[in-house]
Order: sequence, then structure tokens, then C-alpha cells
Amino acid sequence: MDRRKPIAVVDTNIMLSLMTCVDLALHSEEPGWSAHSARSRADRVKARQATILSWHLHELKAATYTLWEAIRMTVTKVNAKEGGDPLTHFTVIWVHCVRERLLPDWMIGDPSSEGPGLTLTAGAMAAEVEKLWEGEPTGHAADQLYVNKAKEFGIPLITFEGFRQDGTIDPRAGIRVKAKAAGVTAMTPAEFYAGRDEHQTCTLFLNAFRDQANAFVHESSNPDPLARAVERVEAVYRYVLFGEAGSERLPITF
Repeated sequence: MDRRKPIAVVDTNIMLSLMTCVDLALHSEEPGWSAHSARSRADRVKARQATILSWHLHELKAATYTLWEAIRMTVTKVNAKEGGDPLTHFTVIWVHCVRERLLPDWMIGDPSSEGPGLTLTAGAMAAEVEKLWEGEPTGHAADQLYVNKAKEFGIPLITFEGFRQDGTIDPRAGIRVKAKAAGVTAMTPAEFYAGRDEHQTCTLFLNAFRDQANAFVHESSNPDPLARAVERVEAVYRYVLFGEAGSERLPITF
């Protein structure tokens, strides 16, 4: 197994923002939801930063350390795909199209362990992830483990903890306090990939998604519902990456 040294610790909240299609679709179905609200703008900004970060890490062929919690949640939804829920199709698309086809060179997980990478191509893989997750800490203990790993490897911690709806950062957020006490640098994705051309990166990502998603649908044994889901996923990416909402262009930064 590839044992590349991780270049960053990636907090679970980054992974959840990265798997944005499901969460944004769920939020949009809530009563009173508006694309113009402060929460919606913050969700767009976080999802956009996480997506740019994923492409950045893929291009670097980087390894990062993260707990299996977000990955286990994804596996659980993938295993339920027989139910035909459109939101589950979103998750399947992220795992088997975005992750495997667009971002294959980003090694997610614990590069120093014997555990599997995020390939999710067989039931045994899902069972193995479940076993790995069972022994993981949660809550404050998980935060402390992230900080400990960042200190151990001498690498930054990428997190959205403390990210307010106006884009400012609360330095009193729990994991940031722990990181400061340990001498670990906590940063947002945008701070980590600073210097990248964000618009160009978003264009590269969306074009790659279109190419790979078309092939993914073509190879499917049940292409029609998958094609409809892909159309919705692309619309979510246009909304997140470029602020496209019908004829409107919404803010994608602060």
C-alpha cells in the first residue's frame, strides 16, 4: 500500500462539505429555504472551497489524514442505493464518479495504516470501513486526535470549525483552541490552497465532471435514473462553483 506521508489533516466537516450534493439538496427542501440566506451563502462558500481543495490535493497526488466517519456515512448511503432515493443517487455519483474518476490521485484516510483507501467497489470494503469506524473516537476526542496527528506529522489541520455565516472565523471554536495550544496551524481550505486560480480550478473540475459523468452513465446498466441524477448534480456544482441559480448569479465568496 502507498505510504505517502500526509501533507494535511482534513477535518470531517471538510469531507461532509465536499459531498455537497446530498446536503445542499436536503437543505433546499427545508421550509423557508432561500438561496439568498446567510446560511445558504455560507454553505456555497464551504462546498466551493472543499471542492477546490479536492482538486488541488488530487493534482498534488497528496495523501491526507482523516477519520472514517464521513466515509462510513457515505458507504451507508451507497449500500442503500436499491431504494431508488435520488439523494442516494447523488452519493453514488460522488463515490463512484467524482471520487474514483475525478480524484483518484488524492489518498484519503490514514496513509500509515493497513486500512483500505476510499474505493468502495465491493461489499467487503464497506464492512471493513465499518470496522475501522467502530474503533474511532467521536466528539472532543476526535478533535484531539486530529490535533495530535497534525502535530505528529508536522502538518496543518484543515477545518471549517468556527466558520461563521458571514465568513469570519471564531478562534474560540473547540478544535482551533486545541490546535493553538498544541502549536498546530488550523486553516480553511482556501488558506491551504492560497494562490490557486479559483475560477480556473472550478472550470477544470466541472469540465472533468461532465466528461466522466457521461461515461459513468453510459456504462450503467440502468442509465435513465442515473442520467437524471447526474443532471441535478451538475446543477448543484454550477450553483456551488459559479453561483448559478436559474438566471441569477449568487455570491460564491465573502
